[in-house]
Amino acid sequence: MRCVQEVLGVSLDREYAEGQTKAVAARHGTTWDQIYDKAIPATYLVDGNTGKIPATGADLRGVKLVGTLEKVFAGRTRRRADP
Repeated sequence: MRCVQEVLGVSLDREYAEGQTKAVAARHGTTWDQIYDKAIPATYLVDGNTGKIPATGADLRGVKLVGTLEKVFAGRTRRRADP
């Protein structure tokens, strides 16, 4: 089974907040892609192998993020993605 881990940030702030959102992401060392859309903020972790959503919301923010990712990926064998 191929296990690929990718992160895509979706900012649901108002259009004029794009610059501010980019500044916050840079200040926090965000290294993943970020796209922008207008809607109610929400965060989802989607399993790229199954399409299931193992975590959402506050479990993917701040100090809870690392623990959530450790729990979700526990027991998985780390493999390189196919080229």
